[in-house]
Amino acid sequence: MPRRVRRGVGCAAVVAIAALATGCVGFRSAGAAQPTQIGDVRVSVVVCAAQTSGCNGRGNSDTAPGEGASGQLLLGYRIPAGSAAPATLASARVAFAASEGYAAELQRLAPAPPGMRWVGYLSEPFTHTAAASAAGLAVSADFGLPATPGAAFAGPFPYRPVVGARSVTAATPASRPVACGDDLTALRGDGADGVVVCADAPGRGQIATDLSVATQDLAVVAGATGIPAPAGSVVAVPFTLRHGGRGPALAVTLSATTSVPGASAAPSPGTIVPVAGADHQALVVVGIPPGARPAVHGVTLRATVPGGTTREMTTRIVVRRPAGAAPAGSAAPRAVRFGWRHDRRARFYNLQVFSRARKVASLFPDRPARQVRLRPGRYRVVVWTGLDRASRERYASRPWVNRTITLRPAATAAARKRPLVVRLR
Repeated sequence: MPRRVRRGVGCAAVVAIAALATGCVGFRSAGAAQPTQIGDVRVSVVVCAAQTSGCNGRGNSDTAPGEGASGQLLLGYRIPAGSAAPATLASARVAFAASEGYAAELQRLAPAPPGMRWVGYLSEPFTHTAAASAAGLAVSADFGLPATPGAAFAGPFPYRPVVGARSVTAATPASRPVACGDDLTALRGDGADGVVVCADAPGRGQIATDLSVATQDLAVVAGATGIPAPAGSVVAVPFTLRHGGRGPALAVTLSATTSVPGASAAPSPGTIVPVAGADHQALVVVGIPPGARPAVHGVTLRATVPGGTTREMTTRIVVRRPAGAAPAGSAAPRAVRFGWRHDRRARFYNLQVFSRARKVASLFPDRPARQVRLRPGRYRVVVWTGLDRASRERYASRPWVNRTITLRPAATAAARKRPLVVRLR
């Protein structure tokens, strides 16, 4: 260690930035928030020169920066292992870039516990002046919430910022590797005439502890995949919206798309206000064109909160050829007139008739009655209530009618000519 460092004036050879000193540094403030309600956590710090007004403590190196010294800042963050980190940091006066070497030194000397990791950043070189140090240097870093498929992050979000500094000279350029020695918090020699302290703040006893901020998150989960979708039919694709954590009430807008050419896709409901920590069900109602070709297609539900942050999920449907007007059979088809109780919410209805797993009819009457030609057999009849204009295809969350019936062959030729009236209850 050079003699001047042993005497406690080493920071004069280290410092600073065009806003504070590089070398012996601390935090004027440190905190975190979630600006976009369900999005990234923003950790904001104000770095200050040690022993200046408003700077917390004297720094682990217990020295003050020197006027006119040239150096770099080192900023490290301990964050959840699944959290994405930016490649650069936002600051008004000095640029920061990610440093894997500094992160490795932090991990070596202050290992992150299971489920956490260190990320490190180095500033560009700067020159310390007392006037600039008085204002401090504000730096912001946006970290993504840890992502788990099918789950929403429940929070809170733990974090720990640390700050250090090192000198920059002709013999110790800014491009050299970060070397912290045997102690993150000690001021030590670094090369021919340089010095470094890898964690001048917070205090030695605080580095192992975490700060935290409450968060909330939203996940969109597919309820099923590979749903059959015959050409000319309407299918309801289920999704779950899963809320995690706690925060201000969210007004979530839902939208939907599908890759089926010419198909419509509408969410039901269109908006939700999630209950904290709860699951909420939603449907995407997809209208398949009659001429759609058999193929596997995607259906996407997207949830958007005020400010534009989104969460989405895509599932698959299988478009098939239309089944035809009636099931195969030896008996002659006959007219069947279905009728059902009126739903006061209805703008139209979707009458669907199934023979086993095959849909044999899908009709859209505007009254609670419709005639279909069917052969004798066993059928499941489902009636959906349309809540808006047919072109918009917004449906109630549950069928208005869901009943199984058996049609027997007509006893006489005259009976075959008369429509068979079936009341659906």
